[in-house]
Amino acid sequence: MGGVLSGVVEETAFRGYMQTGLERHDPKNAVLITSLVFVGSHITQGLPALLVLGPGLFAASILYGLLVQRTGTILPGIVIHVVGDLLYFFFGVLRGNADPLFAS
Repeated sequence: MGGVLSGVVEETAFRGYMQTGLERHDPKNAVLITSLVFVGSHITQGLPALLVLGPGLFAASILYGLLVQRTGTILPGIVIHVVGDLLYFFFGVLRGNADPLFAS
């Protein structure tokens, strides 16, 4: 559930609210600024994790931001973000083993 919820909430907050607000004042840098804040918001995972994950988070955030600019909606970014979070959980956390997901 966390992967779904974080994808929806983060895209709504960062691209739907922050980026679109910044675009009114600084359209050239809105995606960059939003992406830097997005990466910084993941400091709760710890600095070592952020140093490893940061470049990928930044690249993904740029993609999400450009998708919003191109499509005019946050929906494609939400879908990609949710799928990415679920894949990270399955392969990164569970190491591809679905057994813990089912009661025995």
